[in-house]
Parts: sequence; structure tokens; C-alpha cells
Amino acid sequence: MKKSKNFIITAIRIYEDCDSFLRKGLKDEWYLLSNRVRLTSENKLELSNENIYINNLWGKGINISAIVGSNGSGKSSLLEILYRIVNNLSAILQKGKQRKAAETLYFIAGLYAEVYYIIDDQLLGISCKGNCLSLILPDSSEITLYAFQYNKNDIVSMKEFIYYTKKYLFYTIVTNYSLQAFISQDFKREEVFLLRKEEDSLPKEDAIWLNSLFHKNDGYMTPIVLNPFRGEGIIDMNIEHHLTIYRLSSCFIHARNTNREFISKYKLHQISYSYNNTYVKDKIQKDKENKISDNTVWDYSFDTSGSRYADKILNLYGFTTEGLEFNKENNFNTVLKDAALYLVHKTIDIASKYPIFNDKNIKKCSMFDEIKQDEEKDLEEIVLFLKKDKSHMTVKIHQVLHFLRAYIKGNLDNLTFSDFNFNNYVSLIGGDPWSTNIAKIQEYLPPSFFNINIQLDHFRNNKKKDNANPIPLDRLSTGERQYLYTFSTYIYHVLNLLSIKSSSSVKYRRFNLILDELEICFHPEYQRCFIFEFIGFIKRLHLNSRASFNIIIVTHSPFVLSDIPSKNILWMRDGEQDRSSMETRNPFAANVNDILKESFFLENGFIGEFTKQKILSLIKFITKGSPKNKEWDKEKAKYFISLIGEPIIKEKLTNLLNSKL
Repeated sequence: MKKSKNFIITAIRIYEDCDSFLRKGLKDEWYLLSNRVRLTSENKLELSNENIYINNLWGKGINISAIVGSNGSGKSSLLEILYRIVNNLSAILQKGKQRKAAETLYFIAGLYAEVYYIIDDQLLGISCKGNCLSLILPDSSEITLYAFQYNKNDIVSMKEFIYYTKKYLFYTIVTNYSLQAFISQDFKREEVFLLRKEEDSLPKEDAIWLNSLFHKNDGYMTPIVLNPFRGEGIIDMNIEHHLTIYRLSSCFIHARNTNREFISKYKLHQISYSYNNTYVKDKIQKDKENKISDNTVWDYSFDTSGSRYADKILNLYGFTTEGLEFNKENNFNTVLKDAALYLVHKTIDIASKYPIFNDKNIKKCSMFDEIKQDEEKDLEEIVLFLKKDKSHMTVKIHQVLHFLRAYIKGNLDNLTFSDFNFNNYVSLIGGDPWSTNIAKIQEYLPPSFFNINIQLDHFRNNKKKDNANPIPLDRLSTGERQYLYTFSTYIYHVLNLLSIKSSSSVKYRRFNLILDELEICFHPEYQRCFIFEFIGFIKRLHLNSRASFNIIIVTHSPFVLSDIPSKNILWMRDGEQDRSSMETRNPFAANVNDILKESFFLENGFIGEFTKQKILSLIKFITKGSPKNKEWDKEKAKYFISLIGEPIIKEKLTNLLNSKL
């Protein structure tokens, strides 16, 4: 049989030696996410062909599994074990490397656990046993990637390490919008080490490994990202909204151009833009170490022969004094100056942050400083690279270049910067407003110093509501916006990762997408359609023709679970896997009430506990009650029964009461 292109996270194993604080209530055992694997009599994991035909159930290169259990059963704790394994692998990968603006990665001590996964029908694993981290290859052999105080001869070279990680590694994208998730202080007690080039490790008492997975600025070198961004455990929803609006704009345009819905019942009416006259200045002045005054920004004029960073960078991009002639008295030229300074700022920002430029002598500095002689050649090479590169790293560079070139040519003379729409703008700068290539759509968006206003038309039964005005995105319900936030996060990161072409970076083509607490804010109808819509986006963007996807959903929603066969569900109870559930429960295409009872362990019924206790109390009164009962009498009982919505319960209680009367 021809091997299928698949990628499946299939098992997590926790060992007895694992620090109890790391595993919380989890047991030292195997946790299986798919019956594509089975345990041997020796408690070893091996491939099974039993579930091979489920590979393409959701489409080429897409696998979906779920983790289910009541609150406190260990679902999120199990995923945190996976995050720690990937974190420790990342800490080794970045050991001794200069990370510039990226957060420092720390190695977590006391972790004894493994994650197993399938790539093209081959079983692999990553094993972390204390200070030893190994890669388990398809032939079941292990290669040690890092080991502190072990025999150095047993450890592969860094060159081999990079080879194996590029060949077998996957990228993990996580979303969890729960307010109780990823609180930094919850991880403060975990012992971590800083891995250094000269010495093997250095204990760090106050470091929290989790924080480094939010704010990396490392060009996706660390193979995991947690969303939304939390600064010391706090989500800044203003920042999230700004990021999401930018990401959504290209998604809505793509949906319109391909005649698809991005969100049920809504279609794009128009995206309009307005100039933000403080955006660039705020960006420039954000650096506290090189505080730049308002006057310095305001008085800047471009000098082609100048020796400042700003002058040199604009010159390297091919601009001349005649083209970039700023005039303080002309508000129109204020936009031109902002565009030029934003191009300079973004160039320095990228050069000072991304690891690809580690060998360049460019540090984060004031754009108005004099450039040193030994930095000129490095700057020339950086600008040449940025002009040619077409990855996520340079999208905003190309956006502002398109704007500046069109501006200088006079193509934007009749554009009102206080209010213009996407179609008109893209036509003026030489792009195609009806492109179905999402990378091209992103490249021709207006630069970031323009505010974005997305307006939608509301449809019902595929017909636009009569006389309905367009609805601004910020007027959608909380659940609708959460739906859009979730979709746009995954699409944004996957497209960025697929755009990487640099030989110094891993070109990921396997993505592990984890959706924890999926149903937060979602109406049952959104829950019911979520998997269908999610895989629909992957297919419409042809992402699964370029990569393989493993999707893990942690949910309490029976609607979500009804789209996943029992063979791909990990049921958890009291910190361990409930293995009998896989054999006795199957929520796939099942009735929602049956799923609630069987898959979510609702042994106590399906009505609210308050009402349940009232009914039991009423039954007790009718069958054994006395005239002195203060809670019930004949009239109260009749009235209470009249309120009940379930006809069978209502009828039975009525008959019971009448028989006693």
C-alpha cells in the first residue's frame, strides 16, 4: 500500500520520575490520542493498521483528535507536558545562540515524559528524561540531542541535531482564551536552567519558561507559539484587536474574491482606511533607550548624501531627494514623511531582531544616529535581502514600498487619506484588488499607519437583509468576534510559516494546531459548524496541499465531539485515560444528549441541579408528605408542575399528584 502523507500526534507518556509539580494530577502512564498505535505486552508503543482508513476522513493531510473530560480531569495539564517537551527541545536548539530581541529560552528540570507522533506512517518520538533529551527514530533507535553530565560521545553534533529536527520536527500553534490559562505565577515554582555554549547549564531562580513562548521575535525559530499574547499573564485586548483586524482584512478580501463566506451570515461590504497621524511617531518613540523628541521627527529632511541611518536606508531602497521632498506646511507630505520614516524604522527593527541577521553589526539604535563605517556594508546587504525576500518577515516592508513608489509617481494624488477603500487603493498602486492569492493580497494592503475599518453585509438564507446598513466589525457579537479571532490566528501563523524560504530557518510543513477551551463564547450553532468551517478554510487556501495538519481539540461541547470518531478521542477521568470509553462510547454523528451522557460523564442527568432537587423534593412530598410541609402544598405543587417544559416529566408529576389528591 502506498504511504499516505499524514502527521498525527498519537501519544504522550509520563514517567514515574516526572516531578509531581509538573504533572499535577496526571498518572505515570500512556495517554493515547489515536488507535493508529497500540501498546504491546511489554508496555511499548507500536503502529497499528486498525485505523489507517481514517487518515483522509477530514481531507488530505488533516487529522483531528479530541481530549475530553470533566473539569479537573487533567486535560490542560496533559497538553502542558507537551509544551514543556517542545520548550526543552527549543532551548537546546537555541543553546549558545545570540537571540537579540527574542526572549531567553530555559530548560525545565525534572521533566520525564515523551510525545509520539506519526509522519507518513512512520512512528517517531521526542523523549525528555531529566537532563537528557533524545529523538526516537522510525526504527525505534534513539539519538541523544542533549545530555548534561552524560557521556559526551553519546551526543550527536549540532549539525546532526539540526538535520534531524528539520527532517522530523513539527510546529505547534496553541490558542486558549480562558482567563485562567497560562498565568505566569502558576509556573513560577518550576526549576529551570539557562543552557550556555561554554557551560552546560546555569540555574535561574526567578525565570519562568512559559513567558518566552509568547514574545519571541525569533522568526519562528522556536517551534511553538501560544496565543493570545500574555504579558505576565495579562491579555491586552486592545493589542489583540489591532492584530486581529489586520489579519482579518486579508482573510475577508480572500473570501470575497473566491466567493466564499469567512463567517456565517456575513459577507464583506467594504474595507476602508484612514490615516493615523500618530502611529509612526509612537513607533519611533517606543524605544526608551533611544528616546527621540517630537522635534527630531518633525524636523527631519532626507539627504541623499547624508550619513545618518535614515538617509542611508532610504538611499539604499533607491529613493532620491526629489522624490522624498518633505514640507512641514503641507499635510499631504506629512503622510509621505511618515511612510519614509516607517520604512526606516521597520528595516532597523527587522535587522536588530531576527536571527537571520545575527552576523550583521546592526543593533537597535536611533534612526537619526550617524552610521559607523563598519556598519555600512552590513546595512547594504540587509536592505538588498529585504528587497528580494517575499516571506512574512518583509510583508510590511513591501507594503510601504508600494505606497511610496505610487505616491512619488503621483498615482495617489487624488486619494483622500482620511477615507479610501481597498479596491481603489490597490488599483492605484499597481496591484490586483480581485487576486485570489492571499500572499499577494497581504502584500498590497495599505501600510500599518492607516486605521482599518471592516464593514460587513448581513445575509439571511443567502439573501442580503433588505434596507440593512453595513455592519462594522466591532459591532458583531462577542461570540462572532471570538470566532474570527480564532480562525485568523491559525491562518496568519500558518501562512507566515509557509512563506519562509531562508536556508537558515526550518521550513515547517507539519503543523500541530491545539485549540484548548474551544467553545468559549460560541453559540451551539457555531460549535456545531466549527470543524466543518475550520477544515474548509484549510482546504480553500490549499494549505493541506502544502503541509500536513494535526488538530487537537479540548472541548466540553457535544456538538464539536459529534464530528470526531471515538478512535480519535482521549477520554480522561481523575488524571488518567479512561480506556474503556473508546470501546463503549462513540459520539461520531450521535445524538447530542447521548454524547452528553456518555462522553462527558453526566451521571446525574441533563437538567439543572436546582430544578432536579426541587422535583425530587416534590416527589417526596407527594408520596410521603405531610400537611405541615412548609415548602409544598397542593397549589404550590400544581403551579410548579405547570412551569416544567419537559412534557414527559410534566405528565408523570401531574398524574402522580392527581392520584394522591
